[in-house]
Amino acid sequence: MDTAGWGGRSYVAFYRMSADHASIVNKTTGVVIVSPTITDAAFIAKGDASLDHIIEQYDATYDDQDVPSYKFAANIPDTLAFLEIARPRKAGGGGSSTRNEKFDENGIKIGGTSSGGGIPYLMVRAEFVSGTKIYTAVAIVTFKAASGARTTKNGDTVMVPFEVTAQACKKTGGFVADQALFDTGVWGTIPAADRTIPIDYYEKLSSPPKAA
Repeated sequence: MDTAGWGGRSYVAFYRMSADHASIVNKTTGVVIVSPTITDAAFIAKGDASLDHIIEQYDATYDDQDVPSYKFAANIPDTLAFLEIARPRKAGGGGSSTRNEKFDENGIKIGGTSSGGGIPYLMVRAEFVSGTKIYTAVAIVTFKAASGARTTKNGDTVMVPFEVTAQACKKTGGFVADQALFDTGVWGTIPAADRTIPIDYYEKLSSPPKAA
């Protein structure tokens, strides 16, 4: 049995994906990257004492349809520049409302979270450490409108929180995240099964080895 987890690992990376969930793409141009690495991340949020950066809190919640949402309370100013692409503040920038999920009498599915608007991103999140393991969440997400809301106050660091909602994976056979997308300072070698989001699944939770 694993030991209890205390606190979090203070790390999350986002990689822009193609609309069909088949590939990692360039963070600005949307061109497919054949062999992506961590340098292709669209945005990385992590604790860094030298910059006074923190992820103060992280919440994972699930609605009645099993759709996960992830909320990060962080103070990383680069979040705002990233949201200019991920969640632009313009008329129609949110990519429309979520389409209701419907099934016909033969079981064909239409709508649902996987068909909703917004730019999809692969989220690679280090949740917490237990012994030699690091509990990890991998999901395909879009950014919610509440992302970037902030308040400034004398004496307090400016928190720039962000929120994402998972989409069901569209790729036949599932999407396998390359090992090169996982920071070697956080993770050890991760089995492919622990890096794979199966088709129609919202997330992959696993506990692969932490970095030595």
